[in-house]
Amino acid sequence: MAPKAKSQTPTPAATPVANKKQGKKSAGSKSKGSNVTGYIVALLFVGVFVGTLNYLPTQLPTVHELLEIGKRAENKPYTNFAEFYPFYKTQHSDSTCRLSHVVGTSLVTLTFVLAPGTLVAALLAGSLGMLLSPLLAGFQTGIAEGAILVLTFLLTTKSLTGKLWLGFFVLVAGYACAWYGHFFHEHNMPATFIYPTYSLLSDFKMFFNILTQAEPL
Repeated sequence: MAPKAKSQTPTPAATPVANKKQGKKSAGSKSKGSNVTGYIVALLFVGVFVGTLNYLPTQLPTVHELLEIGKRAENKPYTNFAEFYPFYKTQHSDSTCRLSHVVGTSLVTLTFVLAPGTLVAALLAGSLGMLLSPLLAGFQTGIAEGAILVLTFLLTTKSLTGKLWLGFFVLVAGYACAWYGHFFHEHNMPATFIYPTYSLLSDFKMFFNILTQAEPL
C-alpha cells in the first residue's frame, strides 16, 4: 500500500488584533527613534546657537549694522546682545522678580528636556529673531518681531511634536512668571515689549548665571 500523505494544517491568517499589535510595536519603535533623533538635533542646535551668540556680538558687530534698514528707533539704542545685557540686568534688580524668572525658565527648561522638539523650535525662533532684530530696528516696539517669533515657535512645535499645546504651555509658563515679577515686584515694563529676542536670550543667560552663582539671586 502506498503511504498516506500527511495532511498539512493551513497557517491561520493574521488576525486584525495581531495586526494592530504589530502596528503599535512598529509605531513605538519609530517614536523611540524619532525621540533620539530629536535629542541629537537639539544638541547640535544648542552648540551652534550658543557658539553664534558668543561670537557675533564681539567679532562681527558689523553684521547688525549691515542688516539695519532705515533709521534706528530712538528707544532702541542697543545694536547687539553684548550691549543689551547690562541694561537687562538693571531691569531685574528686585530679587523676587529674578526668582519669578528662574521659576518660569525652570518650567520651560523642563519642557525642553521632556519634549526636545520644543527646544529645537525655540532655537529656530531665537535664531530667526537674531536676524530680524536689526531689520526691525526702526520700529519703536517689538510687536512685529515678537509676533514672528511666537508664530515660528508654535508652528515648529506643532510640526515636530504634533502637540500645539506644548508650545502654548512654554509661552504661558515662561512669560506669566516673568511678567508677574515685573508688574508686582520690579514695577517696570518688561523689556521684551521692545527687544523680544534679546530679552529672551538674556533671560536664559541670567538663569544660567544664577544657577552657577555668577550672578546673585
